[in-house]
Amino acid sequence: GVVIDAGRDGIDAETDVAVVIVQERDLPALPIGNSDEVAPGQIVLAFGSPFGLSNSVSMGVVSSAARQLAPEHPVVYIQTDATINPGNSGGPLVDASGELVGINTMIFSQSGGSDGIGFAGPSNIVRAIYLQIRNTGRVRRGMIGVHAQTINPTLAKGLGLARSWGVVLGDVYPGGPAETAGLRIGD
Repeated sequence: GVVIDAGRDGIDAETDVAVVIVQERDLPALPIGNSDEVAPGQIVLAFGSPFGLSNSVSMGVVSSAARQLAPEHPVVYIQTDATINPGNSGGPLVDASGELVGINTMIFSQSGGSDGIGFAGPSNIVRAIYLQIRNTGRVRRGMIGVHAQTINPTLAKGLGLARSWGVVLGDVYPGGPAETAGLRIGD
């Protein structure tokens, strides 16, 4: 995804977000929504240029508001069945109010086309990455010395947890800040 700004430019490979400098002023822009309010079943529109066909839009619903591609994957995505074919990446995922709730990122596909499983980077993560790049020219991530796994309903049930969200610590690295702070495996 590309965020256009008059400040600093930069790229964050982990989230696939870039900020580019543009000299023009007063360009139209989508309002950025709160991706924490996105819910399964919510209608969304994916804009882009699939297969080079410019100015295309597809409609679908949010399948999952916070999907990790693997338990240890560092990025959480909005999963949608709105068609995100090659060429839609970097385009906006917009809610029914016309607010940007995500940046179209990728599809999982056996055929190379849309199989109904598209992913978008949530707007709140995009906003945080944008602000770091704009203010410092790069993204800094904290290292506390843990290996965390995202809690899902199956894991929560298996561990007897009262809630099905958050993370559980699978490992706490010896001598790291987390161990010093008293965090332990299973927290």
